[in-house]
Order: sequence, then C-alpha cells, then structure tokens
Amino acid sequence: MSYQATGDTTRTLADAAKVGTDILRDPFLSEVLCQARRLSALEQLKNPGPPCPKTPKQPLSAGGAGLRYAVVPLRIAVKVREQPLLAPLAVGALISTIFAFGYLTGTGGR
Repeated sequence: MSYQATGDTTRTLADAAKVGTDILRDPFLSEVLCQARRLSALEQLKNPGPPCPKTPKQPLSAGGAGLRYAVVPLRIAVKVREQPLLAPLAVGALISTIFAFGYLTGTGGR
C-alpha cells in the first residue's frame, strides 16, 4: 500500500466519522428511525405499533445531516402503506383540482 493510498483511506475514514457524527446529532434521527421501523413492520404484515411522535421544526442551525428532508417522504410512505386507498384518492383529487382550475380559467369563471 502506497503512502497516497494510506492518506486516501485515512481521509475517507475521517469523512465517514464526520457524517456518522452529523447523523447521530441530527434532531430528526429518532423520527426517521421510528418511521423506518413502522414501514418495515407494515411490509412484513405486522402491527406497526403506535404512530411516531413528530419532531418539531428545528432551525437550520440545529445541525445534523439533513434528515429533515427524509422525514416527509417516510411519513407519506407509511401513511400510504397503512391506507392503500389513500394514494389513488390523492391522485384523483389532484387531477380534479387541475381540471377544475383549467375549466374555470378557460370559461372566465362564469
């Protein structure tokens, strides 16, 4: 192993340690883990347990790895998995709203 390869490995390990620390400090970690656990239980057709407590909105300076961006898609995935009819209803409502908006705009709102 060359000196450069050793340096690259050390740099990679240091980067991984920093990312790991950021993830552990993220205020949304507990909710992400809870939602992932619930989704896993639903996939295995088991009782998912009680709903996860929502993490209050944190200022961007709260630190962390940005797990706040993963929470909303996880919440939606769990909700759709719990209630399968929710997805087609939401899509239908969206299409109907777009259609109604277009119709009202085209007719001048008469």
